[in-house]
Amino acid sequence: MIIFFIVAAGVVGLAWSWYNYSVLNKMEVEDINKIDEERLLKTEHPGVVEIGAIIRQGASAFISAEYKICSIFIIIMAGIVYVCVDNMDKWFTTVAFLTGAVTSMFCGAFGMQIATFSNYRTTLAAKNSLGSAFKTAFRAGCAMGFTLVSVSMIVLLIIIYVYKNMMEIENSSEEKNYYYDLFEAVAGYGLGGSTIAMFARVGGGIFTKAADLGSDLVGKIEAGLPEDSPRNPATIADNVGDNVGDVAGMSADLFGSFA
Repeated sequence: MIIFFIVAAGVVGLAWSWYNYSVLNKMEVEDINKIDEERLLKTEHPGVVEIGAIIRQGASAFISAEYKICSIFIIIMAGIVYVCVDNMDKWFTTVAFLTGAVTSMFCGAFGMQIATFSNYRTTLAAKNSLGSAFKTAFRAGCAMGFTLVSVSMIVLLIIIYVYKNMMEIENSSEEKNYYYDLFEAVAGYGLGGSTIAMFARVGGGIFTKAADLGSDLVGKIEAGLPEDSPRNPATIADNVGDNVGDVAGMSADLFGSFA
C-alpha cells in the first residue's frame, strides 16, 4: 500500500509538471526552434525571440560538452567506487552510483531545456504585466521542480525494490541491521547525483565568470558596446552561464540533495 502512494505521488507530480509545460507551450509566441539564422545575422536589432534562440543554442552546446567530460569522469569514478566498497555487493553500489549520475544529468539537462524554453516567454509576458511574467516563471519552476523530484523518487523506489528482491530480503525482521547492506548499496545513488551536481554548479559558474568578464571588457573597451547590448557577447555569455550554472546546476543539485 505504501509503495502505491509513493508511485501515485510521483505520477501526480509528473502530471502537474506536464500541465504547466502545456500551458507555457500554448503561449502565442514565435517558435524558438524555427528561427531563420540568416535573418538573425542580418537583423540590426535582434528581438527577444532571436536573443533567446542564441542563448538556447549556447546553453545546449555547453552542457553537451560538459556532459561528455562528466561521462568519462563518472566511468572512472564508478571503477573507484567498485574497488573501494568493502562488502560483497560491490556491483549493487556501483550500479546505484551510475544510475544516480545518469539521473542527475537528465535532471540538469531537463531543467536547462525548460529554462531556455520559458525565459523569453517570461520576458514577453512582462510586456503585459508583472503578474503575467510571474505566473510564466512560476509555471516553469513547477514544471522543472516537480519533474525532478518525481523522477528521482520513482527511480529511487525502483532501485530499492529491485535490490531488495535480488538480495532476497523479506519485508520485516527483528535484526537491528537487517536492511544495512541494502541501504549501503543504495547510498551510491545519492553519491552519483551529488558528483554530477558538483561539476554542473562549478563548471557553469566558472564559464559564466570567465566568458562574461572577458567578453565584457572586449565589448566595452574595444567595440564600445553598452554592457547589456544584445550585440555584446558578454550579454549572451552571462545568460548562457546563468542557464547552465544556476539552472542546470541547480537542477542537478536539487536532485542530489533530494536523493
